[in-house]
Amino acid sequence: MNYRKCLIVFFLFFELIHGISAQEKLLNILPLKDDKVTYISVVKADSISRAELFERAKRWLAYAGNEIKFADDTVLVGRGYFTCGSQDVSYKIVIQLKEGRYKYELTDFIRKVISVANGPSFNMDDPLENARGIIGKKIYYKVIDVTVNKMIASLEKTMKSPGDDNW
Repeated sequence: MNYRKCLIVFFLFFELIHGISAQEKLLNILPLKDDKVTYISVVKADSISRAELFERAKRWLAYAGNEIKFADDTVLVGRGYFTCGSQDVSYKIVIQLKEGRYKYELTDFIRKVISVANGPSFNMDDPLENARGIIGKKIYYKVIDVTVNKMIASLEKTMKSPGDDNW
């Protein structure tokens, strides 16, 4: 009888540990990939050439205030930030381009924190996954999720629409 109880406890413990390690969202809000907050998707853009998608992605990155760190005709890598509350959150964006489709990935989210503990203030980078010392962390993460999804919607709209040269 004890053997059976131990076996049941073992399987319950295994399922619990497996469930924790297979977590797909941070606090059930922010998407995770390899334990990092990551927004990723492949989007079809039928009948749009890779060259045109490249121009649209480049235009969107500049308009959204992203600094382009690397570019060739198949990939753009940028770094940007947005403000959440009183903190800046920086991120990396990679846009890969193929004929009729593109893939975006937003990752490496870093909170820019000003610490005033134990003396003079200083800037500190805090990965979003660690987010220490946040009161109302769930609300903070929800605001970040809404902000990032608005950026993604803006990217997708730009990638679908030809540029407006009538300025």
